[in-house]
Parts: sequence; C-alpha cells; structure tokens
Amino acid sequence: MAISDQPGRPKLLVWLGGFVVVFGVVAWLITGGANRVAPPSNSRPSTFTLGPTPSTSVLGPISVPLGCMSGQIQLVGAFSACTSIDRTSYAVCEVSPHTFNVVFKLLGGSHDFLLYLNIPVRYSEPGDYSLTNGGAEVDVREYATGGFWQSVSGVLTTTSGDGRSGTVSGVLEAAAGNNTVLPGATLRVDGPWSCL
Repeated sequence: MAISDQPGRPKLLVWLGGFVVVFGVVAWLITGGANRVAPPSNSRPSTFTLGPTPSTSVLGPISVPLGCMSGQIQLVGAFSACTSIDRTSYAVCEVSPHTFNVVFKLLGGSHDFLLYLNIPVRYSEPGDYSLTNGGAEVDVREYATGGFWQSVSGVLTTTSGDGRSGTVSGVLEAAAGNNTVLPGATLRVDGPWSCL
C-alpha cells in the first residue's frame, strides 16, 4: 500500500473532532439544551398552599395542619390556605346583647375569602357557641367565584369581655342557593379572629 492511499493523521483527527462536536450539539439539542429555562424565583413566600389534603382514618377525614402563623386562620379541604384578616377593608363587627354579626375579608395568597360569624340567638356573654345545633353559624364565601360554605359542626368561641375576639374551629360544607348543604368536600376553618 502506498503512502498516498492512507489518510493523513491530521485529517483523521480533524474528522474525529468534527464528529465529537456534531454529536455533542445534537445530544444537547435533544435533551432540551436551548429551551432550558431556570424556574422563576419567588421573592415573597406564598401564603396559599395547594399542599396537604385531608387524609382518612378509621374515624373519618383528618385535616393536616398547614403550619400557619399563630394569628392566621387556616382553611383546609376544598381550599388549603393560611389566611389573614384584611385590616384595610371594611369589616362588620356588630356585638351587643341583641346582635352578634361579624364579617371579615380573609387574604389567602392567590384566593381571598369572606368569613361570616353569627350568633342568631341573643348574645349573652363570652364562651363557646355550638355550630352543630344552630347556636352559632360560620360561613365562608370565596371572594372571586362566590362559592359558599356553611358550617355543620364545630365551635365559635368569644373570649374577650366585649365579645369582639375569639376563635373558630368548624367544619363547613358547600351550600346551595337555597341555604341547604351539598354532599361532598368539606372545608375546615381554624384560628383566631378579632375585631380589634
């Protein structure tokens, strides 16, 4: 074999180098190289969490706590959010011996809500008012859609002497327009409230 019939070593190295570069570019494009975008960073933490859903035990559904701050009202179930009372919006806070009617706007990250607290019978003094027997009512309305949730069990508590603060711990069910509850998903409401 003559020397001129063999490819030159420099030509072989150039050909191999070109193959490696082409192979690398093709592999990079196949794995999404040019379309890779780093996920956006979120400079402020969201208070709305799609996170934990209720789990089930032999006793029924269990609401998994979201880890809300002590001053927040937790919603778990149909919505999962740590909410805060919007002190900049108008709130109803009528408390007298004949009336107990409180309405707050709750801010929950990407969803806002209206929280209604009502004691339909004569309000006499601070204490526990049952949501099961009609001694009190707790309702939640999703601000954007108007979806309405009505209490079926739990306790509304007033803790201050003037009845303008307390806690709520209740289970709500979706309600129809005629004031009846619909079977299905529930919404658990837990946390402190205050007109102050």
